[in-house]
Amino acid sequence: MPKSQPQALEPVLDDENLVERLMGDRELACRILRRFVADTPRQLVLLAEAVQGADAAAAHRAAHALKGAAANAGGARLSDTARRIEALAKTGDLAGAAKLLAELLGQFESFRAQAEDFANAPG
Repeated sequence: MPKSQPQALEPVLDDENLVERLMGDRELACRILRRFVADTPRQLVLLAEAVQGADAAAAHRAAHALKGAAANAGGARLSDTARRIEALAKTGDLAGAAKLLAELLGQFESFRAQAEDFANAPG
């Protein structure tokens, strides 16, 4: 089994930390998650277009925005991957950024599923 598969099964959403940072307000956490899940696909497209178009500055900006948004939404792993893409884009290494982009997309899909589970759970 490839090494990356077990990572994909690890939680991408740290909902406990998110709710804790929101002083226990689960409804606010759900609103934040819904907004993040709705907005992120557009941000991912912007990042992918920048990487594919060899626009390092735009890739850097898009990765930076994703890094912050993911951190605010309880997605530390997403934020870390976006941070790594941001660093690569800053140095102009868009080939390296492209490799991490696939990882970021997979993490977002896991995050989306976990956010949906969180929103639908009683609580």
